[in-house]
Amino acid sequence: MLISSLFIFVLFTITYQPPPLPGYEIIDQYPVSNSDLLFVSKAPGLLCVPGKTPDLSDCLVTRIQSAFGDDWRNAHRLDKDTSGIVLFAKGKSMLSRVSKAFMRKSELVNEYFSSSSLSSSSSSPLPSFPSPISKYYLARVEGRVDPEGPTSIVGAIGKVKVETAPNSGEYFNRWALNGGISPRAAVTTLEVLAYDPSDSTTLVRLQPITGRGHQLRIHLASINHPIVGDTIHGSSSSSSSSSPMLLHAERLSIDLGDDIGVVSASCSPPW
Repeated sequence: MLISSLFIFVLFTITYQPPPLPGYEIIDQYPVSNSDLLFVSKAPGLLCVPGKTPDLSDCLVTRIQSAFGDDWRNAHRLDKDTSGIVLFAKGKSMLSRVSKAFMRKSELVNEYFSSSSLSSSSSSPLPSFPSPISKYYLARVEGRVDPEGPTSIVGAIGKVKVETAPNSGEYFNRWALNGGISPRAAVTTLEVLAYDPSDSTTLVRLQPITGRGHQLRIHLASINHPIVGDTIHGSSSSSSSSSPMLLHAERLSIDLGDDIGVVSASCSPPW
C-alpha cells in the first residue's frame, strides 16, 4: 500500500502539467453592493489552489487573481481532475458571507446525520432538510447502472494519512470507505441519465448531500461503477489510463439571505 501510494504522490508531483491559459471559462458574474460574485468553470487537470511546492503554484486561484485582482478568493474547491463550477468572491466581507453559507450547510448535515440511522444504499427518496447550498455533478461511469436501482449511496468516509516516504514524517491525505480516521456519514443521490453501449458506460447525475473527501469517486467505486478515468479509486483500466477523469461540477446554487437571495450557475461538461 505504501509503495503504491508513494508512486501516486511522486508521479503527481513530477508530471503536473496544467492546461494552457486561461484554463477556465467565465459563466456568470453577480454585482452585489460594493462586491462581486464570480462563477467560473474550471478545466480538468488544473489545481484549484497552489500546492506545497513551487512546481504546483499554477492553479485556478492564481490565474483568476492575475486576471481580475488579488482581492478575489475561491469559496470552495474541486479536485484537480474534476471540471466545472467554482465560486469566487471579491473582498473579505463577501467571502466571509459565502463561507458562512458553506459552514451552515456542514452544520445542518452533521446535525441531521448524527441522528440518522441510514446505513445502506436505498431506492427511497432521502428526507429533505433546509440547506443554503446545493450542488449537482455529472459523471460518466464504467458499466451499465440499473435505472431501477438505488437512488442513493450511503457509506461513511474517513481520512487516511499516507507517508510520502518511509520514516519521512511527511504525509498526504487519502480517503477510505467505512474506515480511516473518524469516518463520517456520507450520502450521495444518484440519477441515471443514459447508457452508452458503444463503450459500456453510463452518464449519471449526482448530488452530494454531505461533502466528504473524494465522496463521489469513492461512492461510485463502492457500487462497482467507478468514474471513467479515476486513477485513484477506479478500475485497473482507469488507473493506467491517460484520459481525463469524467467528473464535472454541473450546477451550484447558494442562498445568501434576503438582501441578495439565491445565486446560481450551471455549465456543460467539456467531454
